[in-house]
Amino acid sequence: MNNPFLEHTTAQEYDRLLGFPIIKTVRKKESQILNNLFEKYLRVNDTVLEIGSGTGHYSMNMAKRVQSLVALEPSAAMSNFLEKKISAEAIGNIRIITSSFENYHSKSTFDHVVAIGVLDYVRDGKNFLERCLGLAKKTVIFTAPQKGIWSAIYALAARREQKISIYRYTKKQLENYLSGCEIQIHETAFTSLLTKGMTLVVVAEKNNSKKTE
Repeated sequence: MNNPFLEHTTAQEYDRLLGFPIIKTVRKKESQILNNLFEKYLRVNDTVLEIGSGTGHYSMNMAKRVQSLVALEPSAAMSNFLEKKISAEAIGNIRIITSSFENYHSKSTFDHVVAIGVLDYVRDGKNFLERCLGLAKKTVIFTAPQKGIWSAIYALAARREQKISIYRYTKKQLENYLSGCEIQIHETAFTSLLTKGMTLVVVAEKNNSKKTE
Protein backbone atom coordinates (compact mmCIF):
# COMPACT_ATOMS: atom_id res chain seq x y z
CA MET A 1 0.00 0.00 0.00
CA ASN A 2 1.34 3.44 -0.95
CA ASN A 3 0.94 4.90 2.53
CA PRO A 4 4.03 5.71 4.64
CA PHE A 5 1.96 6.09 7.80
CA LEU A 6 0.84 2.47 7.62
CA GLU A 7 4.19 1.01 6.72
CA HIS A 8 6.99 3.23 7.99
CA THR A 9 5.88 5.71 10.66
CA THR A 10 4.39 5.20 14.12
CA ALA A 11 1.72 7.53 15.46
CA GLN A 12 4.07 8.88 18.11
CA GLU A 13 6.82 9.54 15.55
CA TYR A 14 4.38 11.28 13.24
CA ASP A 15 2.98 13.50 15.96
CA ARG A 16 6.50 14.48 17.09
CA LEU A 17 7.51 15.11 13.48
CA LEU A 18 4.78 17.75 13.14
CA GLY A 19 6.37 19.63 16.00
CA PHE A 20 9.85 19.81 14.47
CA PRO A 21 10.85 23.46 13.80
CA ILE A 22 11.56 22.89 10.10
CA ILE A 23 8.23 21.13 9.58
CA LYS A 24 6.36 23.84 11.47
CA THR A 25 8.09 26.48 9.35
CA VAL A 26 7.24 24.74 6.08
CA ARG A 27 3.62 24.20 7.13
CA LYS A 28 3.07 27.56 8.82
CA LYS A 29 1.45 29.27 5.83
CA GLU A 30 -0.51 26.14 4.95
CA SER A 31 -1.93 26.03 8.48
CA GLN A 32 -2.83 29.72 8.35
CA ILE A 33 -4.65 29.28 5.05
CA LEU A 34 -6.52 26.20 6.25
CA ASN A 35 -7.53 27.83 9.53
CA ASN A 36 -8.83 30.85 7.59
CA LEU A 37 -10.83 28.53 5.35
CA PHE A 38 -12.28 26.68 8.34
CA GLU A 39 -13.28 30.04 9.81
CA LYS A 40 -14.93 31.05 6.54
CA TYR A 41 -16.80 27.88 5.65
CA LEU A 42 -17.44 25.75 8.74
CA ARG A 43 -20.63 26.50 10.65
CA VAL A 44 -21.95 25.33 14.00
CA ASN A 45 -24.62 23.06 12.47
CA ASP A 46 -22.33 21.55 9.82
CA THR A 47 -21.04 18.01 9.51
CA VAL A 48 -17.52 17.15 8.33
CA LEU A 49 -15.85 14.05 6.92
CA GLU A 50 -12.10 14.25 7.42
CA ILE A 51 -10.21 11.77 5.25
CA GLY A 52 -6.84 10.77 6.65
CA SER A 53 -7.22 12.42 10.04
CA GLY A 54 -3.91 11.03 11.30
CA THR A 55 -3.25 12.05 14.90
CA GLY A 56 -5.77 14.89 14.71
CA HIS A 57 -3.58 17.87 13.79
CA TYR A 58 -6.61 19.61 12.23
CA SER A 59 -9.41 17.47 13.66
CA MET A 60 -9.72 19.30 16.97
CA ASN A 61 -9.82 22.71 15.33
CA MET A 62 -12.59 21.68 12.96
CA ALA A 63 -14.59 19.78 15.58
CA LYS A 64 -14.80 22.85 17.80
CA ARG A 65 -16.47 24.74 14.95
CA VAL A 66 -19.09 22.21 13.79
CA GLN A 67 -21.86 19.91 14.96
CA SER A 68 -19.98 16.68 14.25
CA LEU A 69 -16.89 15.31 12.56
CA VAL A 70 -16.16 11.83 11.25
CA ALA A 71 -12.42 11.13 11.36
CA LEU A 72 -11.57 8.51 8.74
CA GLU A 73 -8.11 6.99 9.28
CA PRO A 74 -6.72 3.70 7.91
CA SER A 75 -4.01 3.33 10.57
CA ALA A 76 -5.19 1.74 13.82
CA ALA A 77 -2.20 3.27 15.61
CA MET A 78 -3.15 6.76 14.43
CA SER A 79 -6.79 6.19 15.38
CA ASN A 80 -5.82 5.07 18.89
CA PHE A 81 -3.55 8.08 19.30
CA LEU A 82 -6.36 10.40 18.20
CA GLU A 83 -8.79 8.67 20.57
CA LYS A 84 -6.49 9.52 23.48
CA LYS A 85 -6.31 13.17 22.37
CA ILE A 86 -10.09 13.37 22.12
CA SER A 87 -10.48 11.90 25.60
CA ALA A 88 -7.86 14.24 27.08
CA GLU A 89 -9.58 17.31 25.63
CA ALA A 90 -13.09 16.00 26.36
CA ILE A 91 -14.30 16.55 22.81
CA GLY A 92 -17.53 14.66 22.25
CA ASN A 93 -18.44 15.32 18.63
CA ILE A 94 -15.69 13.35 16.84
CA ARG A 95 -16.38 9.80 15.66
CA ILE A 96 -13.36 7.80 14.52
CA ILE A 97 -13.65 5.19 11.79
CA THR A 98 -10.55 3.07 11.18
CA SER A 99 -10.77 2.50 7.44
CA SER A 100 -9.25 3.57 4.17
CA PHE A 101 -11.28 5.89 1.96
CA GLU A 102 -11.35 3.15 -0.69
CA ASN A 103 -13.13 0.80 1.72
CA TYR A 104 -15.39 3.43 3.24
CA HIS A 105 -19.03 3.45 2.16
CA SER A 106 -21.54 5.90 3.55
CA LYS A 107 -25.22 6.40 2.84
CA SER A 108 -24.92 9.83 4.42
CA THR A 109 -23.46 12.99 2.93
CA PHE A 110 -21.58 15.71 4.78
CA ASP A 111 -21.54 19.47 4.52
CA HIS A 112 -17.77 19.41 4.05
CA VAL A 113 -15.19 16.82 3.06
CA VAL A 114 -11.62 17.58 4.10
CA ALA A 115 -8.46 15.75 2.97
CA ILE A 116 -5.17 17.26 4.14
CA GLY A 117 -1.99 15.57 2.92
CA VAL A 118 -3.86 12.65 1.37
CA LEU A 119 -3.69 13.22 -2.40
CA ASP A 120 0.10 12.95 -2.17
CA TYR A 121 -0.31 9.16 -2.07
CA VAL A 122 -3.38 8.62 -4.28
CA ARG A 123 -2.72 7.20 -7.73
CA ASP A 124 -6.12 8.13 -9.19
CA GLY A 125 -6.64 11.70 -7.98
CA LYS A 126 -9.55 12.30 -10.34
CA ASN A 127 -11.60 9.42 -8.95
CA PHE A 128 -10.68 10.37 -5.39
CA LEU A 129 -11.95 13.92 -5.83
CA GLU A 130 -15.09 12.76 -7.63
CA ARG A 131 -15.90 10.57 -4.61
CA CYS A 132 -15.23 13.50 -2.28
CA LEU A 133 -17.59 15.71 -4.28
CA GLY A 134 -20.23 12.99 -4.17
CA LEU A 135 -20.11 12.97 -0.37
CA ALA A 136 -20.02 16.77 0.08
CA LYS A 137 -23.01 19.09 0.11
CA LYS A 138 -21.06 22.35 0.36
CA THR A 139 -17.29 22.13 -0.02
CA VAL A 140 -14.31 19.88 -0.50
CA ILE A 141 -11.16 21.28 1.11
CA PHE A 142 -7.87 19.55 0.38
CA THR A 143 -4.15 19.88 -0.22
CA ALA A 144 -2.06 18.48 -3.07
CA PRO A 145 1.62 18.63 -4.08
CA GLN A 146 2.12 21.05 -6.97
CA LYS A 147 4.37 20.01 -9.85
CA GLY A 148 7.63 21.92 -9.57
CA ILE A 149 11.16 21.71 -8.25
CA TRP A 150 10.26 21.43 -4.56
CA SER A 151 7.70 18.67 -4.98
CA ALA A 152 10.14 16.85 -7.29
CA ILE A 153 12.70 16.82 -4.46
CA TYR A 154 9.99 15.66 -2.05
CA ALA A 155 8.96 12.86 -4.42
CA LEU A 156 12.55 11.74 -4.96
CA ALA A 157 13.22 11.60 -1.22
CA ALA A 158 10.05 9.62 -0.59
CA ARG A 159 10.99 7.14 -3.31
CA ARG A 160 14.51 6.67 -1.99
CA GLU A 161 13.80 6.62 1.74
CA GLN A 162 10.34 5.09 2.00
CA LYS A 163 9.90 3.34 -1.36
CA ILE A 164 6.60 5.13 -1.99
CA SER A 165 5.25 7.27 -4.81
CA ILE A 166 4.24 10.92 -4.47
CA TYR A 167 1.64 12.08 -6.98
CA ARG A 168 1.87 15.72 -8.06
CA TYR A 169 -0.62 18.02 -9.78
CA THR A 170 -0.93 21.24 -11.73
CA LYS A 171 -3.55 23.87 -11.01
CA LYS A 172 -5.11 23.24 -14.41
CA GLN A 173 -5.33 19.52 -13.75
CA LEU A 174 -7.18 20.06 -10.49
CA GLU A 175 -9.49 22.62 -12.08
CA ASN A 176 -10.41 20.03 -14.72
CA TYR A 177 -11.10 17.43 -12.04
CA LEU A 178 -13.35 19.90 -10.21
CA SER A 179 -15.28 21.28 -13.17
CA GLY A 180 -18.67 22.60 -12.17
CA CYS A 181 -17.40 23.92 -8.83
CA GLU A 182 -16.30 27.36 -7.74
CA ILE A 183 -12.60 26.86 -7.02
CA GLN A 184 -10.02 28.70 -4.94
CA ILE A 185 -6.37 27.61 -5.11
CA HIS A 186 -3.65 28.88 -2.77
CA GLU A 187 0.08 28.17 -3.16
CA THR A 188 2.17 27.53 -0.07
CA ALA A 189 5.55 26.14 1.07
CA PHE A 190 8.66 27.72 -0.52
CA THR A 191 6.80 30.11 -2.81
CA SER A 192 9.04 32.69 -4.49
CA LEU A 193 9.37 34.73 -7.66
CA LEU A 194 11.43 31.89 -9.14
CA THR A 195 9.73 28.76 -7.83
CA LYS A 196 6.21 27.46 -7.49
CA GLY A 197 4.91 26.59 -4.05
CA MET A 198 5.32 22.95 -3.10
CA THR A 199 1.74 22.58 -1.88
CA LEU A 200 -1.63 23.69 -3.17
CA VAL A 201 -4.49 24.33 -0.77
CA VAL A 202 -7.76 23.99 -2.65
CA VAL A 203 -11.42 24.71 -1.92
CA ALA A 204 -14.05 23.36 -4.29
CA GLU A 205 -17.40 24.94 -3.48
CA LYS A 206 -20.36 23.16 -5.00
CA ASN A 207 -22.61 25.48 -6.97
CA ASN A 208 -25.74 24.32 -5.18
CA SER A 209 -24.28 24.94 -1.72
CA LYS A 210 -25.26 28.62 -1.55
CA LYS A 211 -28.85 27.76 -2.42
CA THR A 212 -29.09 25.35 0.51
CA GLU A 213 -27.54 27.64 3.16
